[in-house]
Amino acid sequence: MSQLQEVGFEPDGSASTGVGTGSRCWVLVLPRAAGEENRQVDSMSVGGTNGPARCREKVLTLDSMNQQVKKVEYAVRGAIVLRASAIEKELQQGTSKPFSEVIRANIGDAHAMGQKPITFIRQVLALCTYPQLLCDHNMPEDAKARARKILDACGGHSIGAYTASQGIEVIRQNVAKYIEKRDGGIPSCPDNIFLAAGASEAIVVSGGRGRALSVSPRWCSNGD
Repeated sequence: MSQLQEVGFEPDGSASTGVGTGSRCWVLVLPRAAGEENRQVDSMSVGGTNGPARCREKVLTLDSMNQQVKKVEYAVRGAIVLRASAIEKELQQGTSKPFSEVIRANIGDAHAMGQKPITFIRQVLALCTYPQLLCDHNMPEDAKARARKILDACGGHSIGAYTASQGIEVIRQNVAKYIEKRDGGIPSCPDNIFLAAGASEAIVVSGGRGRALSVSPRWCSNGD
């Protein structure tokens, strides 16, 4: 049976369970396994010099952990995803299964999971792709102002025109202003910013030398 025991560590490094002058901490004494000595895990320093407790061995190591955890892979595509697609088609065709839907966890598809889109972004996109809506009184003025600013930065006032490889300059300027504000006034140059269709694409374009600024919630393709 596991026990919680107070242990003292003297200045010379020796340990004792009695009253001492050195630092003291609580350790969790795990039950002894066959052929093993008791293993102790430092839990919390409670007084003295707060010196580090000396454990006989680590409880969790690469060898003692569940070996299946070491085999976990980040699989956006692959056999599991293909099987999920096949099961979805089977459900659509009326095949009886003990569940009614497939929830995909291989990508961060927030909208597919029911998250509502941000209205302002959809309005600006609608105005940019169909400028006639600028005359629609049902569209809010702040969305119209943003759409006009973007269209004015596009050739022929159309988002169908070619842009610089880095992306539309006015948008990169807005991104630079956001970064500068976020970082407490540290200048950010729009020329050092590249717009991409997603974090994965941005990481590929940067060759791992830059940083990808993504919306939240997001799926962390290459760390966070």
